Amino acid sequence: MATDKIARDQELLSDTPIPPGETIEEEIEFIGMTRQELSVETGIPNQTLVEIIKGITPVTQEIAVALERVLGVSASLLVNLEARYQRTLAQKKEREKSSKAV
Repeated sequence: MATDKIARDQELLSDTPIPPGETIEEEIEFIGMTRQELSVETGIPNQTLVEIIKGITPVTQEIAVALERVLGVSASLLVNLEARYQRTLAQKKEREKSSKAV
């Protein structure tokens, strides 16, 4: 059934941890800004931006607000993407622990 395939596809997508940094990087590219320029405009250190984009450093409320001011991307969206990313990582880790226990 088509609905079964859609449900499986949605489950697979929800299991894929996607850091909010991917959205940030896409927006930077879309507006033609470099990471260095974004760093200067937001006051966020360049290394921190690199780590956010790679999913190493989380997007905090303060960072989200600074990015919203410069990029126009909703701070709420960025914070929600971060929460979903962290939850997905935790779920993946829990599944891995459960599969090793079996």
